This record gives sequence, structure tokens and C-alpha cells, in this order.
Amino acid sequence: PMRRAVRVTAPAGYAWDFEEVEFRYKRRATGVLEYLIIDGVDADLPLSGVPARPVSPPLNVLTLDYMQGAWTPGITYGFAAKVRIPRTPPTGSANQFTIEFGYNEMLNENRLEAGVALIPLVKSLINGAVSYTTSIAN
Repeated sequence: PMRRAVRVTAPAGYAWDFEEVEFRYKRRATGVLEYLIIDGVDADLPLSGVPARPVSPPLNVLTLDYMQGAWTPGITYGFAAKVRIPRTPPTGSANQFTIEFGYNEMLNENRLEAGVALIPLVKSLINGAVSYTTSIAN
């Protein structure tokens, strides 16, 4: 089991943008409020409090610093939170989400693990235009 702080970094240009009541991190169980549930997980994130969205740069970095319990190997955890997506894909960073366990530790041996999740490129229409071929009504 592990009790290290966690940092989740979205690609450059993304911005975490959620209210605390919109952060979902609990497994479906009797008595759990529906708006806190994320399906497909084995256990709740072991948090003592819901993280706040970043309010100053970097807005693409979310920290989960207050663990109340341990992370257990082999258990699927998860969370869902709103993030603003830029109009174009990032060019100054990798197009991936990064998760780091023990990111705030001074010694490398306490920075336990990290991982990435590649994401699809942002799809957007650039320099689009609409024109017409006739002015006949009906």
C-alpha cells in the first residue's frame, strides 16, 4: 500500500475547470451520492478531501495531496473532473495525461511511480467559411 501525494498533469493548453461538487471519485455503493460516482472502479480514491481546481498557472496541473488511506496494488481507482480543452492540439508538450505518485518527495526512491495516458488529438475546424451559391428564397 502507498500513501504518497499524486499529481495529474494534462497537456499544455488544457485547464482543469471544475467545482468541488463536480469531482467524482467514488465507486458505486449503497448510500453514495450519484454525483460522486465513477463507474468501472474497484475502490474510492483514498482522499481526505476533494481537490480544488488550480486557480493560478499552471492550470493543467491537478494535485491530490491529502491521502487518508493507502493505494492498494491491483485495485482500479479513478476520478472524473471537467477540463477545458484548447482549440488546437498542444505543440509545447506531449499530447498525454501524466500521473506521478510521490511527486513532492525530495528523494528519488520516494517518487514511486509515474505513468502516461495518450489522448486523441483535438479535432477542430480552422479557417472555416460558409458561402452560398444562390440568393433565391424557398
